[in-house]
Formats: sequence, C-alpha cells, structure tokens
Amino acid sequence: MKILDVGCGIRKTKGSIGIDKHKLKGVDITHDLDKFPWPFKNNTFDKIICNHIIEHLTNLVKTMEELHRIAKPDAIIEIEVPYYKSELAFADPTHKHFITPTTFYFFTEKHENKYYSKARFEIIEQELVRGRHKILPNFFFPYERMKVRLRVIK
Repeated sequence: MKILDVGCGIRKTKGSIGIDKHKLKGVDITHDLDKFPWPFKNNTFDKIICNHIIEHLTNLVKTMEELHRIAKPDAIIEIEVPYYKSELAFADPTHKHFITPTTFYFFTEKHENKYYSKARFEIIEQELVRGRHKILPNFFFPYERMKVRLRVIK
C-alpha cells in the first residue's frame, strides 16, 4: 500500500512518504503545497493522510482536486482539521479556512452544485473529537477537531 502524508512536518506517519513545505526531519519531499501540480503522477496513492494541513492551504478546492488526481480509484483520504467552532481554529494566525461538517459534502455526487469541482469523493465517516488542549475553558464548544474519511470516486 502506497501512503502519502501531506504536510507531515516532524510527525510523519510510519510507512508513508512525507511531503511538506519545510525540510524537517522525516520529510521526504519538500514542496510548497500551494503550488500545483504536486510532484506526483496521477493515480499514485492508495491512502492519503492530511493531518492539520488543509486549513493552512490557500485554495481548498484546488487542494481537493490535487488529492483526487494523485489518489488511485477507491483510495482513502483521511483528513483531520480543527473543528470550526473550536477556539484553536481561530487562534492560529496561519489558518486560512474553517472546516465544518458539511464542507466535504460539496465534493460528493449528492451536492447540487457540481460545477464547483469535478473531483468526487464519498464521505465514509465523520467524527467530532472533544478537546484535549485547555488554553481556555471550552464550555460552549466542546469539540476541538474533526476527522473525515473519504473514498475517491473516479
């Protein structure tokens, strides 16, 4: 199984190829992820992991299209992002997007606006994860992160 860890930083997933903008320990390929295309052939990966990266990238639609391009048919894409109501979603000044439980719906066959993008995914699973950081008490919005598993449709 060929796995890509996008924006892996110093915490690259074991057994994966790590790509990141910064040349850090564990990064296999240094590339600015806001520059397209990424340095991979079409239909390369069985699994792609995006752990706290897509909220940092400039163009979410182009990023999803690039993930779709480099993934094999039926590949799994695992995404973890700050939950849009979390204080941490807004605290990081490098965040460019706030991801909601319906964000990825725009890339499914069920969404009515198919002209946004031709990249198609099936949402397999979504999970809201309670906070583990206690910068400030999070009484009103107890969820900190959101995990999404997508299946690539080609």
